[in-house]
Amino acid sequence: MTKEIDLDWFASLVKPFLSKAKSTEIISLNGQVDQCDFVRLNSARVVQASKVDYISIGMGLRKGAKSVSCGLSVSTDLRSARQQLSDQLNLLRSWVDHVPDDPFMERWAQPSQSQDDSVLAASAVEEVIADLSDYARGLDLVGLYASGPLASFMATSDGHFHWHRRLRSFFDFSVYALKDKAIKSSWSGEAWANAEIKKKIEDAKGQLEILFKPPVTMPPGGHRALLSAEAVSDLLGLACWGGFSARAHLTAQSPLAALRSGEKDLSGQFTLEEDLEGFGIPRVQELGYIRPDRTTLIEKGRFSNWLCSPRTASEFDVTDNSASGGESPAALRLTGGDLEPSDAFDLLGDGIYLSNVWYLNYSDRQSGRFTGMTRFASLLVEGGKPVASIVPMRFDDSFFSVFGDQLIGLGNRVERFDELSTYGARGIGGIASPFALVDRMQFPL
Repeated sequence: MTKEIDLDWFASLVKPFLSKAKSTEIISLNGQVDQCDFVRLNSARVVQASKVDYISIGMGLRKGAKSVSCGLSVSTDLRSARQQLSDQLNLLRSWVDHVPDDPFMERWAQPSQSQDDSVLAASAVEEVIADLSDYARGLDLVGLYASGPLASFMATSDGHFHWHRRLRSFFDFSVYALKDKAIKSSWSGEAWANAEIKKKIEDAKGQLEILFKPPVTMPPGGHRALLSAEAVSDLLGLACWGGFSARAHLTAQSPLAALRSGEKDLSGQFTLEEDLEGFGIPRVQELGYIRPDRTTLIEKGRFSNWLCSPRTASEFDVTDNSASGGESPAALRLTGGDLEPSDAFDLLGDGIYLSNVWYLNYSDRQSGRFTGMTRFASLLVEGGKPVASIVPMRFDDSFFSVFGDQLIGLGNRVERFDELSTYGARGIGGIASPFALVDRMQFPL
């Protein structure tokens, strides 16, 4: 039986370990505990059913103006984990006197403690598999299901102790028609929600018919476009790569530099905030500073705030707002507009519907230009009716166009898309966004 890594286990590991700190040292621990059922499906059949137990720890050691750090994963066996931590601490102690002083070393926040171990009981994986096999019968469905407690923690030898654990679950899937044509969808929440997942799969099945029609080759150039809420969330995710980082702005590397300078604006309909509270994300960052529940980043098309870490503040002599070192939003919420989802295709009229966007990257970072590909259920719409899928195209446009002078409106329903990555451990956070209607979006190829 898998050992449950709860608050008591964590305290039994870290408190005796942190007591080993010498009077000249501060030892810090940050990390995640991911314990989940992990199921992969192909052709609506289970091809992998396993359990994941993963404890990832970042250890830091400060001695005066010197600091060193390392990362490790530890065993769920308490005795083994203690030995692993001790071995790494000895290694850091052998390094720390040999590194130069850090002129911009951040101060730790005043010691604080918080504990949240609110974990619901996960559904039995056997029941989930039975449900999925039933709902997906006859479909070419591929997907990933993961469910179980996910914890974040931070503790230091000078008195910080924070533990946050919740049940998190998701099912990320695609239903294929043929070749490169498929409907992508996902569900996320805490406990398994039979009715919601069944409806998600039925909705995907209902959209398959149009994908069997021969795809249409669209001419390159500007096209009126309807971006689904998920496509909008993907673009906002790209903007997190330096768009709101104080360091990126101060070193002229931000794709939204022209927004902060006032050289360019976005649409007055565009208001964006980091929303930690809405996504249930712990507010404490790696130095023990408490981040705001919400931070308005863009208000009515104009730059409002950046995310500034204590280190950036120290280096550039600016004021921080307790952001984490990466200075990237952990969760975003784009305020909805006044367009009804039921009217979306009629409002589009003739144009392209993008259910998802793929392979996103910057084509000109300093100008806020991005590029990517259409794929799966990207549809030609004529007279407000989807008529066929389109042959994959490349788009190349800018935030200042798509969310600026070309933005007609935003949907009045905001949909939540939780982080679904499983690199190392499951991610936390996500993006909440409405659909967007764009008058002209550029598709050069």
